Amino acid sequence: MTCGTAAPKPRDITNSHPPRPTSPPGGEELSGASVMELSRARAELDRIRVHLEDRERLTALGRLTATIAHEVRNPLTAMKMWLHMIRVARPDAAGLDHKCTMLSQEICRLERLVGEVLEVARPASLQRAPLQMPRLLDRTLDLMAPRMREKELRVCRRDAVTLPAVHGDSAQLVQVFLNLLDNAREATPRGGEISIQESLEQASEHGEVVVRVRDTGPGMPERVRGRLFEPFVTTKADGTGLGLYIAAGITARHGGRLELERSTDGGCVFAVSLPAMAGA
Repeated sequence: MTCGTAAPKPRDITNSHPPRPTSPPGGEELSGASVMELSRARAELDRIRVHLEDRERLTALGRLTATIAHEVRNPLTAMKMWLHMIRVARPDAAGLDHKCTMLSQEICRLERLVGEVLEVARPASLQRAPLQMPRLLDRTLDLMAPRMREKELRVCRRDAVTLPAVHGDSAQLVQVFLNLLDNAREATPRGGEISIQESLEQASEHGEVVVRVRDTGPGMPERVRGRLFEPFVTTKADGTGLGLYIAAGITARHGGRLELERSTDGGCVFAVSLPAMAGA
């Protein structure tokens, strides 16, 4: 019988884990505040990761939406052309003109919706040039004149004596004012008045050209005022909630801002402020 020291039992390391560090590499233990900061940092990283994943999904959805909208726009254009040809070929057909008018209006509504979707999914690049605000508003009012006459609305212009030019995209800024004037038209009762005021205000080194559009409608509900320029926020039964969102985005890309300055039971005042060109 041999006596001696027993050999050490082999250590099972299959289920062992290294001890979790409780102190930073320098050897100092983490304080309670440091642990909280680390926890907040991890939570922020998780939030950013989720945000990026959502953004990737929205980007893919935006591309798909833009493709579908583009494909829808083409047949709508063809339908408008054929309606025009039918009206020209049969001008005296009983009831045909009214039916063609109704169809044309619905096609225009769909075209407007497709245009809004495309603008959100793929905003057009700015084609800038010096612009005179009175001429820009003249063009916008010419486009709006038939719709204003439908409700027998008066448009009152109060122009500044002289205004400097703004550096902007004519087509996109017209879209901004078309949206504001169409909203004002819908809010104002038949026979009412819409006013447009242009001014130069010294909010910056070279000043800002400010256009205010005022309606005489019932005002904006309190529940939507704080979210008015977010997508899909609307007070209209058949509205998309994209018009003001797009208008605010176009204005921001011009270095300006779109604001709801006032809303009472006597109407709303929207203000578009754009940087004036130096020396213009």
